[in-house]
Amino acid sequence: MLPKPGPKVQTFPPLRLYREDLETLVSLFQNQCKSLAISDETYTYASLDEMAERAPERLRTFHLIGLMPHIELVIRGSVSVPLGVQRSTLWIMEQNKDATLLFLSAKDILLGRQWKLRRLFEDFAVLFGILLTVTSILLKSFIATRFKLAEFTTGICGLAGIALMIAGAYFHSRQASFITLKLRSKADSFWKRNRDKIILILVTAAATEFIHWIVTRLTK
Repeated sequence: MLPKPGPKVQTFPPLRLYREDLETLVSLFQNQCKSLAISDETYTYASLDEMAERAPERLRTFHLIGLMPHIELVIRGSVSVPLGVQRSTLWIMEQNKDATLLFLSAKDILLGRQWKLRRLFEDFAVLFGILLTVTSILLKSFIATRFKLAEFTTGICGLAGIALMIAGAYFHSRQASFITLKLRSKADSFWKRNRDKIILILVTAAATEFIHWIVTRLTK
């Protein structure tokens, strides 16, 4: 079975890439392509080391162009461009054996660097927001006949649900990646390295406590 001719394109959700990840991608392209160009929004660099010396530490764009086979990778690190352009993209112009193998190898590396906690927060915020909003609507009439401060309780529940849905939609609309020339091991403090995990734990704990509070009031 022969690969289908013509271009092949893969877009990616937000990625989180450090210097080590960029070096892995550059090394992969250099080993498989006859020539390689490394660039950002403004300049083309002879190597990743030169980019690290001259470019800003936090990149708005990381662009690799390999020839023979022809493959391109554009990683967007800026949310100032339209949403349709924020997604990082990998593509080959022709699906021959060498190009397809390089495409799949680069794809595997990038999928392994997805910003997973961010995506989890987006989904959690939207789903939990819908749950809170629907719950407040369904229980409003029932609570009103039995408990004091019922309007306040259901109102807060509904507002919290709407706020979570808006937060989830906001983060979902920002598809740009995090790209830095810093080494992962030296990039950030403990807080910055684990910020996403800590925030997710705190949000989950707060949501659980909020649900427990509502259930406690309903069962008194």
